[in-house]
Amino acid sequence: MKGPIVIDNAKFWYTEGILFIEIINEDPSLRLPKLSLEKYLMVIEDLCEGMITPFCIDMRKAVGTYSIEAAKLFANGNKLNNIRIAEAFISGKIGIKLSIRSFKRIYDADIPYEIFDTKEQALAYCRSFVPNIPTRTNLN
Repeated sequence: MKGPIVIDNAKFWYTEGILFIEIINEDPSLRLPKLSLEKYLMVIEDLCEGMITPFCIDMRKAVGTYSIEAAKLFANGNKLNNIRIAEAFISGKIGIKLSIRSFKRIYDADIPYEIFDTKEQALAYCRSFVPNIPTRTNLN
């Protein structure tokens, strides 16, 4: 396992071919700025080391939104598009699910994704993109 690395309201770690991102934000007025996302992208590149990787993004403790500039950077960052093969989002909140679907439809329609209620479901989806990995992993 590589990480965890904590930056602002996010924690990143990489294990068994999957990049895990946990967003922790309890302030509904907070907007993710482009500068924070640029830091996140540097960490993602470092952890993935250029390997094509599914992302497991845990948003169960997330509220708030993102700036349009940050959304465009996450969707169209050339370096990120060379790494990210799929995304599994975790959230039981309808507002977060709607936000993810809107973001994907408007900015990032090319990367396959699913939204799950549990980490186990999201992990199973990510594993379908990573051949020859064990069935158990550290779910920190």
